[in-house]
Amino acid sequence: MYFYHPMVLRFKLVIAVFLALVCCLKVYSQKDAFVQQIKKLPIELRQQFIFEKSKELYEDDTLLARKEINATLTYFNANSLEYAALLESKALYLMRSKKHEASIEILKQIQNIHVNLNNFDSEINTFIKICDNYFSLNEVDKAMELLFKKLKLVEGDDYKEFLVLVKIGVLFKEIKNYPKAMEYLILAEEKMYRINSSSETIVNAKLSLLKNLGVLYRNKDDFTKAIFYFSKGYALADQADNTKYKGIILNSLGILYKETKQYDKAIATYEESLLYKKENNNLAGLSNTYNNLGDLYLILKNSKKAKEYYLLSYDIAIKSKSQSAVSDANKGMFNLYDFLGDYKTAYPYLKRAYQLQDSVYSTNSAEESARLESIYNNEKKQKEIEISKIKTQNLERSIASKNKERNLFIFSALILALLLTLSVRSYLQKRKVNELLSINNKLINDQKLLVEEKQKEILDSIQYAKKIQTSQLANDTYIAKTLERLLKKD
Repeated sequence: MYFYHPMVLRFKLVIAVFLALVCCLKVYSQKDAFVQQIKKLPIELRQQFIFEKSKELYEDDTLLARKEINATLTYFNANSLEYAALLESKALYLMRSKKHEASIEILKQIQNIHVNLNNFDSEINTFIKICDNYFSLNEVDKAMELLFKKLKLVEGDDYKEFLVLVKIGVLFKEIKNYPKAMEYLILAEEKMYRINSSSETIVNAKLSLLKNLGVLYRNKDDFTKAIFYFSKGYALADQADNTKYKGIILNSLGILYKETKQYDKAIATYEESLLYKKENNNLAGLSNTYNNLGDLYLILKNSKKAKEYYLLSYDIAIKSKSQSAVSDANKGMFNLYDFLGDYKTAYPYLKRAYQLQDSVYSTNSAEESARLESIYNNEKKQKEIEISKIKTQNLERSIASKNKERNLFIFSALILALLLTLSVRSYLQKRKVNELLSINNKLINDQKLLVEEKQKEILDSIQYAKKIQTSQLANDTYIAKTLERLLKKD
């Protein structure tokens, strides 16, 4: 009864309150220190710093770390990039903790922030994460519905269209619709060469595209093309120092070597892949590679080694909580016991593998994806028909306008030709008249000259006759002198 004594209870209450105050003070001081760190940074560096720092705190997976993030959230405007970065780390933590519904709600909130800030590149990245969460919830139809709607909205924007096409192609591959996966990934590849961005999102999308194209060509036994895409993907991962994708691509390359019976190369490639996957703590990836090694050693009839790797794969798959990894690990265990002839032990593993596989990739999801694609294609065709109709109408208007212009030009040309003809005709007539006038003038001039010449001749003759007459007659002086002399005689 001493335990329930009032004094003891009061003492315990005081201790609890004291501890709560200490905890709150610690959170507040850490929050203040975190905020001060953020404030010292330039604005353009804050978002990335907040995301990385808060991601580290969430990965600590402690109540104190999560309280620190929640306390920091209250400092920033709910419509700021800093707030979005804090929420993004929280969404990533929830996603890794398999709390996909909660992660989707936070991602939608982040998406709205980016839309309000006109930050459309970040908005599309957040949208892709939402689709990843729906896929993890086995809601492939919902993910596909969102992707096909988005694809219509982003047509013409190579950056966004590329990201959406890659995601659609990968989802089709995951539900084992390989022809459709190839179709959309090849469309994405065409977009890839028109994108100059080297952002982490684009690089990861390119790596996913190259790796998955390699897998699809490997499944078609086109090993030359498969190696081409795997090599290109590995080179890009090496350039970007992306060890996660280096491990993933090496695992896919190991499968190719196994299928082409280059077993030593396959083992070496798998072991190199394990190093990168361990570095990134990629549990699902580790389980997959160990499972592949188990398959390889079964081919080599080394059941002891095969069992070692299958058990490792199974244990890690359980820890990863990945349904597809657990399904593959169960298949591996079935293959082992089936090889050993222990069918009683083998059967439960096979049953469990197919139960998990059915839950991950249901037939309904595949059918729904096909239906959604059909809707998208129909709408796209309808849109193309409408565009074609508009183009036809515009072309008709253009032709009508050109015809009008042509008719006007012909009419103007005819008028000009008529005026030119009349001008030429008038000119020719005038020239003809001028020529006739010129001839007439010449005749008149000639006649005038002839008359003048005859007149001159007549005048000259008269003058000549006058001179003769004058020369034969006595002049006035002589007559006067003669008269004067005669008068004197009288």
